[in-house]
Amino acid sequence: MSRDEIAVLDGNKCVLQLRGVRPFLSDKYDLTQHPNYKYTADFDKKYIFDIEKFLNHRMKLKAIPVLRTRAKTQEKTMKGSIDHGYYRYQVPHSH
Repeated sequence: MSRDEIAVLDGNKCVLQLRGVRPFLSDKYDLTQHPNYKYTADFDKKYIFDIEKFLNHRMKLKAIPVLRTRAKTQEKTMKGSIDHGYYRYQVPHSH
């Protein structure tokens, strides 16, 4: 297809360009007909992804009581936790 043909392409058609395949003409898909369309931000604004909120999110440490029964309790703390006397603070796992 020439640039002129692409410029006057019918509104319900598109040119798909996929890796390993020559570009080809196809019908457009109506996203509103997809079964999961209801989970998109176009359908419901509560699904809008807020990048600023995501980047500014800080994990809060949650204090959980620790029972002390032996003198060596500090040595037996769980891996990934910090022991500060009566409370042990869970350190979030990084992914």
